[in-house]
Amino acid sequence: MLFGGYETFKLENSLIGAVYPTAPSSQGGDDGDEAFEGEQMARESLMKVVAERGKYFYNYTDYMLSSLLRCFTCCCTGRQRKPGGWLALRLQKLERHETASERLAQEIDIVKLLNLQRVGNFIAKLVLKKH
Repeated sequence: MLFGGYETFKLENSLIGAVYPTAPSSQGGDDGDEAFEGEQMARESLMKVVAERGKYFYNYTDYMLSSLLRCFTCCCTGRQRKPGGWLALRLQKLERHETASERLAQEIDIVKLLNLQRVGNFIAKLVLKKH
């Protein structure tokens, strides 16, 4: 029962990785709001960000362990729950994964709705002909 959702998790994880690639965190503390002097500099900056971004990945064992820890340590208020503690970082990754899963589900719903609308329009054009 523990590994029952493994295949679903892996499918969802790969879809999230394909749709939401992660960008590297900026080390210099800049917001990305800087003005570029020329078009070439802006292109180079964009290409650098695209080349350096990583693929989203979340391990199934981390997912299961974090879920269990969240259930059993809901009242934990020690060093682990402080920002930067190992438990806080683990729970932050879990929340990030859950947020990405929710967004993916919403986007899949939108894609299905658009597909249904397009099929409906196509069928309407086939059936409803001008006489």
